[in-house]
Amino acid sequence: MSMSVSPMMQLKYLVAILFIGIGVALTYTIFETSISLAIKLVWLDLLQTDTVRWALVPLIFSLTYVYFYLQHTLDPSHDDLNQDGLGSMPAPTLVNFAKVLIVGFFSLLAGASLGPEAILVPSYMILGAYIGARVVSKDSHIVALMSGMGIVALFTAFFHSFIIGFLAILLVIKQTKSRFTIPLVVLGAVNAGVTYLILKLLDSKEAITLPAYSWEIGFSTILWSVALVVAGFILIYLLSCLSKRFDKIYTYVYSKEWWLRAGIAAAGLSLLYLLGGPLVQFTGNQSIVPLFEQAHALGLLGIAWIILIKVAAIAWSKALGYKGGLIFPTIFLAAALVACLQLYVSDFNLIYGFIAVMTGAIIANFKTGVLA
Repeated sequence: MSMSVSPMMQLKYLVAILFIGIGVALTYTIFETSISLAIKLVWLDLLQTDTVRWALVPLIFSLTYVYFYLQHTLDPSHDDLNQDGLGSMPAPTLVNFAKVLIVGFFSLLAGASLGPEAILVPSYMILGAYIGARVVSKDSHIVALMSGMGIVALFTAFFHSFIIGFLAILLVIKQTKSRFTIPLVVLGAVNAGVTYLILKLLDSKEAITLPAYSWEIGFSTILWSVALVVAGFILIYLLSCLSKRFDKIYTYVYSKEWWLRAGIAAAGLSLLYLLGGPLVQFTGNQSIVPLFEQAHALGLLGIAWIILIKVAAIAWSKALGYKGGLIFPTIFLAAALVACLQLYVSDFNLIYGFIAVMTGAIIANFKTGVLA
C-alpha cells in the first residue's frame, strides 16, 4: 500500500479494516464463550467429570466420534495423509470460514489438549481475505494483506492488547512481503484499535487467566530465570520426541477407516486424562490459576506428574488428528514449571518465569518445529 492510492481506494481499505476488526472481535467472543460454556455444561454440570472420573471415557469417545465424523464429512481432503485438509489458508469463502470453526469447536469440546489458535488463525485469515476481495480488490497481494489483517485482529483479541495487536503488523509485512510504509502502519493501528474497542464493548475475556503478579524483579528471579530457559528448552524437546513416537501410530492407523482412527484417538486421550486428572485436560488456559492454588498440596512430584501427562496429552492430541494449536498448552506447561520453582523459591516472580520458559521453548522450536 503506497501513498499514491486514490481517496476512493483508501476509503475501501478503511471499510475493509473496520469490517475485519468487528468480525474478528465478534467471532472470537462468540467462539471462546461458546466453547467455555459447552465444556462447563457437558463435562462439569451434566456428567460431573471432575468428581465422577470414569464418566469422561464415554464422553470423550462420543464427542471424538462427532468430531471425526464432522472432519470426515466437511473436510474429506483431511483423509489423505499427504494433504493438510482445509490447510493453513483455505479458499476465502464463508463456507470454509464456518467449516474451520465448526470442526475446531468439536475438537476442543471432545477434550483435545490443544489451544484455539490453530483454529482461529486460518478462520480469521479466511475472513480477512474474504472481506478484502469483496470490499477492496481481488488482487492477490491485497487479498493476502487483508488476510494478514485478520491476524492483527486475532493477536489483539487473544491478549486483549492494542500494543500486541499493533506489533503483529510486523508478521503481516513479513508474510505478504510488503514494504514498511506509514499507510500500512496506519491500517494495522486502526485494525487493532477497532478490534480492541469492540472487545471492550462486548466485555470479552482474555484467552489466558494468570494469577496476580507484578513486574518487580530481584536477583533470585534473574538467577532462576536462566534455569527456566533451560527447562523450557528441554520441555519442547520432550514434546517433540513424544510427537514423533505418536506420529508413527498415526501413520499406521491413517490407512484405516475414520471411525477406527477416532476410537484409537479417544482411547489414548481418555487414558491420559484418567492418569493426569482434571488439571491436564483441555487447552490449560483456565487451569493455570487452579494449578497455583493447588501447588503446595500437589508438591513437586504431583506437579511433575501433571507436566509429564500434559506433554503426552498435547503430543497425542496433535498427532492423532485433533484440531488445535500448541502455544497455549505450552503456556500451561510454563506455569507448571514456575509453580514447581515457587515451592522452594517463594519470592520468584512468576511473570518472568513465564517469559523465561517460553523463551527456552521458542529456542527449542527453532530446532524441532514442533510448535508450528
